[in-house]
Amino acid sequence: MRDGRGHRSRLGLSAGTVRLDARTLRALGRSEPGAALVSAVAPNGPAVRAGLRPGDAVLAFAGEPVAGVDDLHRLLTGERAGAAVVVDVLRAGRHTSLHVIPDCDG
Repeated sequence: MRDGRGHRSRLGLSAGTVRLDARTLRALGRSEPGAALVSAVAPNGPAVRAGLRPGDAVLAFAGEPVAGVDDLHRLLTGERAGAAVVVDVLRAGRHTSLHVIPDCDG
């Protein structure tokens, strides 16, 4: 905590929680029923630099499962700012891993 408030890291994206269908869950071997669905990425932000796109479903962040946008927010701690993190996403039905370096929120 600096300046009387806790700092977080940020990816520069907008997302919401999406429920994954049973077939997708089985194919991924996943028990978490949801993911964080990316709806927009900020120009020149960490997400776009990492290759994240609208429509990607974030399944895991730094090895931790993401069942929705609340999980993603919880994992974006201040300590993650400036450190490369692996993000697992579902894109057009395919699982892929990307490396992102979150920015500090201020």
